Parts: sequence; C-alpha cells; structure tokens
Amino acid sequence: MIPGYLSETENSEALARRFEKMAGAGGKAVIAQLRRDMQLLAEAYVIGDPESVMLFDRLAMECRKLE
Repeated sequence: MIPGYLSETENSEALARRFEKMAGAGGKAVIAQLRRDMQLLAEAYVIGDPESVMLFDRLAMECRKLE
C-alpha cells in the first residue's frame, strides 16, 4: 500500500507503525536495514523500469499476506 496512491490511506507515520507491528520482533531493524534499497526500488517503479516493476509487484503480493 502506497499512501495516497489510488486511494486515501492513513498518514505515513501511522502506516509505518502498523507495518512495524506486523513485521514482529526484530522488524524495526530489518526495515531500517532495507529502507534505502526499497526507496530506490520504489523510485525505479515510478519511472517504469520493467524489472523493478516486476520485483516491486512480487514484493507487494508477499506483503499482502501479512494483512
């Protein structure tokens, strides 16, 4: 879920807290470790890089399983 993309969502801080809670023990450290890579992937997705779009969509499907 990307805040503000296609639909209204909670503010980004609330969304981050909810994701951290779903990630469980140690999730905060993993999120911090992967933050820059995910930011780059999201930027590549926005510009339409085909491989990035495929990878981002696959990761999004895996994250949906947490909901």
